[in-house]
Amino acid sequence: MGKIADLFNAVFYGGSRSFNAGENTILDAVEAKLPESEREIFSKQRGAVNLVQRQHPGKLVMAYYSKASSVPEMPYMSDDFCLAEVWHKRDKQPRKTNVVLHNGILQSLERSVPEDESEIREIVSVCLYPNSYQSLAEELDAEEHDENA
Repeated sequence: MGKIADLFNAVFYGGSRSFNAGENTILDAVEAKLPESEREIFSKQRGAVNLVQRQHPGKLVMAYYSKASSVPEMPYMSDDFCLAEVWHKRDKQPRKTNVVLHNGILQSLERSVPEDESEIREIVSVCLYPNSYQSLAEELDAEEHDENA
C-alpha cells in the first residue's frame, strides 16, 4: 500500500509521503536540540506527516497532514514561527535551512534545503527560536512575478 500511496502523491500532488534523507538530517538535528517536552511534540508531528511537497526544490519543502486537527501543537501560535535555523556544510561555504511552524505545527523547511543526504557533510549549528527569520514566501512570490512579467 505504501508504494501505491507514494505514486499517488507523486502524480497528483507532486510530493512524497515522507521527508527525504537530507531533510531528515536537518529535522533530526533540530529535534535533538529541543527541550524534552517540545521534542516529543515535534517527533509526533514528523510522524503524522502524510505528504511532503517540494514546490521549489532546494528552497522550499512543505509538510501536510491528513488530519491536522489531531496533530499536537507546539506552544508557538503564529502564522510563521521559525523554530530553528540550521547551518550545515557540504563544502567550505555554510548554508542555512529554516524550520518553520504554522500555528504550532511543522510546516516547512526553507532557504537551503538539502535535496539529498550527501549535500550535508556536517551540521555546523542549530539555533532555536532565532530572531532573524524572514519568510521566504515574499521572495519566491517576487521571483515568480518577475519571471511572468
